[in-house]
Amino acid sequence: MENAAAANPSRKVCLITGATSGIGLEIARGMAREGFHVILAGRDREKLANATAEIAAGAGAVTVEAHAFDLSKMAGVRGLARAVLENHDRLDVLVNNVGAVFPARELTVDGFEKTWALNHFGPFLLTSLLMPLFVGAHSARIINLASDAHLGAKIDFSNIDGQRGYRSFSTYQRTKLANVMFTISLAEWLNATRVTANAMHPGLVASNFQLGLSPWIRPFAALIRPMMRSTAEGADTAIYLATSPEVASLSGKYFDRREITRHNPVADDTQARDRLWRISVERTGARY
Repeated sequence: MENAAAANPSRKVCLITGATSGIGLEIARGMAREGFHVILAGRDREKLANATAEIAAGAGAVTVEAHAFDLSKMAGVRGLARAVLENHDRLDVLVNNVGAVFPARELTVDGFEKTWALNHFGPFLLTSLLMPLFVGAHSARIINLASDAHLGAKIDFSNIDGQRGYRSFSTYQRTKLANVMFTISLAEWLNATRVTANAMHPGLVASNFQLGLSPWIRPFAALIRPMMRSTAEGADTAIYLATSPEVASLSGKYFDRREITRHNPVADDTQARDRLWRISVERTGARY
């Protein structure tokens, strides 16, 4: 594909994973309204085509591109990174939004438990592969969508793949803790650069996410759906972190409703964070 942003090299570029529906699509809409060249990444080609057409139709001169890859597979992550690297010499914003919860334990072709593969290992690898593009930007921002579900979690490093008793929501909680731990470690690693990394809680959003929950949780999710945030409300903090000059120099923080908020103290354990980083490097082949 020809570099779609080449016609306007001053236009900032944003990549959003899981951008075909829900919060991801809403973030893409918002970034287009902000004048960014928007790169959509998702697994479903038809949904990607529909999302691309919708954003392009409503964004005036803003350009949009899309790439279809299964980001629960490390080959898919590498394929997406390769496509973006081939078409761009800079990336101003990366939103690691893709994520899910799966009712039954499933292993990917890489031998990873699928929740961990999609929610943590994939974003960890993708971020490392795109690092040359962050350097190419004057400054860049990495935004990882986590969740307050991480607040009560603790990672059992000997049972990451759920081989001893898989519980869907508990696994999801641990991957969201991993998102926050990764963000803090990444911010420290990027400390001497003009690249920032922050995590955020989108809130309990009325979307299709709860379809991945265990059957016994779904009736409760349906009951509280009227009290959930809209997708626009869920996306607001991500767009704020991606664009606002107020947070341009902030890094390693956890946000909710545009405000820095508390995170699980486990994420402040340097030894635990270092262990997660080492395991993630070993399993994905990421190079930082």
